[in-house]
Amino acid sequence: MRIRPRKILVCLLVVMAAAYVGVVAVLYEYQRDFLYLPPQTFRTAPAAAGFVEAKEDALSTQDGEKVIVWSVPPHEGKKVVLFFHGTGDTLALRAPRLRSVIADGTGFVALSFRGYAGSTGHPNQA
Repeated sequence: MRIRPRKILVCLLVVMAAAYVGVVAVLYEYQRDFLYLPPQTFRTAPAAAGFVEAKEDALSTQDGEKVIVWSVPPHEGKKVVLFFHGTGDTLALRAPRLRSVIADGTGFVALSFRGYAGSTGHPNQA
């Protein structure tokens, strides 16, 4: 029996195309989980993160969810920084950075996205 290179090439291309379609289908199905996978869903108080200067509040959204917010008021004449952590981050992981922000008296307000570290709901693009 003679092996035909053309037949092998066609079979290889069909297998590669099927694998490509399968990978794309998995990525499409689980894209939300890849984009918005909170590294931590449990709440960490500022003091537990070693950031005793910060105050924690829970804001109510129009659709009934609760969003965790940390804040430190500014000193007289200083500005306020509005801080949003990244998708693979939480406020507790950013405590050292936030502490450096307030070192000169600057205030801040930092929000924990829906589904992240104590905030209820599910993160999404909207």
